[in-house]
Amino acid sequence: MGQHPESTVIGQIGQLFMVGLPGLVLDDSTKRLIEEFQINNFIYFKRNVESPAQLRQLSADLRMACAENNLAPPLIAIDQEGGTVTRLPPPFTQFPDARILADSANPEKALADYGLT
Repeated sequence: MGQHPESTVIGQIGQLFMVGLPGLVLDDSTKRLIEEFQINNFIYFKRNVESPAQLRQLSADLRMACAENNLAPPLIAIDQEGGTVTRLPPPFTQFPDARILADSANPEKALADYGLT
């Protein structure tokens, strides 16, 4: 276990970054970013998503790696816009393109389509 990240300039800077992972599992290069640079903000892309169980495990592994390095729980985001940009395949909930919904100017449809989140 290293120093608490707030006590180092590297830790303060590292917490300003959100980084992508190269694959489906927590790899050595990402572990190194966590250990050496106190990175604890991550974004998932299509290359990181295979199934709900796999995504749950990857997220748990990131949380554990951050905890083992005295970091706050990670902020995990996903590049999921709906419509043409969809990183989460079925069985994850699929949302329509936001532009089409906006063009319809139908608040009830917006609530019905996006009220799940």
